[in-house]
Amino acid sequence: MSFIQRIAKFFSRFNGNFSREVSDVELNELRSFMRRGDIIFTHTPAQVSNFFIRGKYDHCGMIVDGGVVEARTAGVNCYSLRSLLESTDGYILAREEDIDPEDMLRLQRVAMDFANDEIEYDWWFWGSNIKRYCSELVYDIYEAVFEDCSPIQDYKGIIHPMEILDDNERINQYHKWGI
Repeated sequence: MSFIQRIAKFFSRFNGNFSREVSDVELNELRSFMRRGDIIFTHTPAQVSNFFIRGKYDHCGMIVDGGVVEARTAGVNCYSLRSLLESTDGYILAREEDIDPEDMLRLQRVAMDFANDEIEYDWWFWGSNIKRYCSELVYDIYEAVFEDCSPIQDYKGIIHPMEILDDNERINQYHKWGI
């Protein structure tokens, strides 16, 4: 266990154990709005890391058929939408304006490639090409599909989820729940 993992484990005892029930109605309503390639931004209350992350949304992932590709502390993988929503008190879905179906499919393929590569979580938030944190993963998926015309700006340093959402004129916010 690395030094930063030991620190995170120590601070995790101060995190609230937030969990909520997600109804089938809520899940189906959200699924009716979702399309592959959408970005979901979430907020998890009572997390120590929220102190360091700007904005109200502290996590993000890429919607794919069958789930959400995310970078969690367990690593990059395709997780169930229900498991993501059970740990959040609010979320917003966002989509690039005028994205064509072929690009949505390409976003999904790249996201699943990342999920299948057994990539570890980036505890240092250094933006390496070996490990990923959540918003870095979303940025890298878009960068791989759109190359130098990525709708997500070229950020320097740590990419906060809210920077992707707020600093981008081409990303629409279109379904919101909670906070």
